[in-house]
Amino acid sequence: MRQNKVVSISLFLLVLLAVEGWYLWQQKRVNQIIKQKLTTAKRHPVLLLGNSHMHFGGYINDQTQAINLAFPSELFIFTYLKIKLLMPKTVLVALNPQHLQKNNDDALKNGLLSEPQYNYLYGLLTPETQQLLYQACPFEQWMVFRAKQWFPFLGTRLKSPVTSDLLGGYKGYKSRGEVTVQDIHRRLQTVFGAYRYQLSLLQLTYLKKIVDYCSQQQIRLIFVGFPLHPNFFAKIPAKVFHQFQKTLEELKYSGSFEYWDYSQQFDESKMFYDPDHLNKQGAKALSKLIFTRLNHQ
Repeated sequence: MRQNKVVSISLFLLVLLAVEGWYLWQQKRVNQIIKQKLTTAKRHPVLLLGNSHMHFGGYINDQTQAINLAFPSELFIFTYLKIKLLMPKTVLVALNPQHLQKNNDDALKNGLLSEPQYNYLYGLLTPETQQLLYQACPFEQWMVFRAKQWFPFLGTRLKSPVTSDLLGGYKGYKSRGEVTVQDIHRRLQTVFGAYRYQLSLLQLTYLKKIVDYCSQQQIRLIFVGFPLHPNFFAKIPAKVFHQFQKTLEELKYSGSFEYWDYSQQFDESKMFYDPDHLNKQGAKALSKLIFTRLNHQ
């Protein structure tokens, strides 16, 4: 009986070691791909960054000397880091009123740091910035993140974490049909109502750092207000617009930037994936406007 128990424990440990080894090999492979992608990205003078709005809406054709590294739910703290790592001549960052709201901090609650690329990018942050993320991240999610670092096998998945958009990119979506009243209500509640229109101090802090850094490094910084469905735009609380305009005015004290407002560019549902994200047709139309404007200035 004792011998069987020893054999069972030994087999369990061997399986555990095999799984651990596979995971660590995968992580090393992921990190190598990320490093290579960063090296490749440095060759592009124009960098598109931000969250799901740029991820859905920043279409790049083969003739454009630009790269899109936007990723859904990305916080400005990581947008700032990507700018510092890549040092483009021009950077376009998605910026709409909802990107300053408190709900953006939910990216940490929902496990953003456990994504392979953000696990990697976290390791490139200064200790002070890591501490800031620790303070903003819910304790339970932080412990899950740290546990996956201490015991990597806890994060093992059967399929490889390597994807084509490991550091972000463009993801085109087809139209899902008419945007309904229910769609608009749900989205308004998610991005504005849940926290009663509170600003995210974390987002605001790093937005200012982005402006300051780009000014110091003479990087042309363009914030892009992405198109919103007209029925969604009409229902955004006046308080939110007031906060947003006030923030843009205050940002001028941090450095120079441009704000290209396309929030009311389209009034047809066929351009939208949902109330505040473009589909593939909308992304191509908007990106043509942006790059035409960029090339003529």
